[in-house]
Amino acid sequence: GEAQDCFDIVTPAGQNYSCYPVEMIRKVWFDPTLIPQTANMEYRDGDIVEYKNFLTGFWNNGSIIGATKELKGTYEVDAGEYSNGTVLHMMPPELLRRPATAFADGDIVEVEGWKGNDTIWSRCVVKGSGSKPDTYNLHHQDLGLIRSVPFKKLRKATCTVPPKYMLSAYEVGEKVDTKILYGLGAGDWVRGRIASKGSIQYTYNLTIP
Repeated sequence: GEAQDCFDIVTPAGQNYSCYPVEMIRKVWFDPTLIPQTANMEYRDGDIVEYKNFLTGFWNNGSIIGATKELKGTYEVDAGEYSNGTVLHMMPPELLRRPATAFADGDIVEVEGWKGNDTIWSRCVVKGSGSKPDTYNLHHQDLGLIRSVPFKKLRKATCTVPPKYMLSAYEVGEKVDTKILYGLGAGDWVRGRIASKGSIQYTYNLTIP
């Protein structure tokens, strides 16, 4: 600008402002044009993350609420215990990271996979960190050791003790009784027959007369 310690500014909309004092200007803290187009795939709703706290300089625990609709590649983040109830808007992936110790050796987890167009989750046991950052080695009861599985492909198992007995509990063609969970007959047990193993681990497809 013409005066000392001031600047002329042009906004993204093309408006010009003359001689803005330096006290009213700061550098942008991230450039959205530098965010990769694939950034929306980095985190999923509900993922546990650490975010950079500008007030303290430390990393705090939070969780992903969802992708920001207004700015591609950024996220809405629940600030967690540090600021109860606060939502951090438009957080870029550069200010987020996954917890360094999200899973410990021996933890029961589920790993994401696909069967056709369907997503399935299979139970595994964590066998230490993988050879790459944010990855883990897993032991799958049917497949054995699976190496360097990315963190974002894992989630905590829905129950802490894997139902190992179910792998060989029933054979195809075997007669069973199954409990009806929904509808008019909810709670009743009816006779059926094992048709095949289900697409989700520890489940079965049944034929009911």
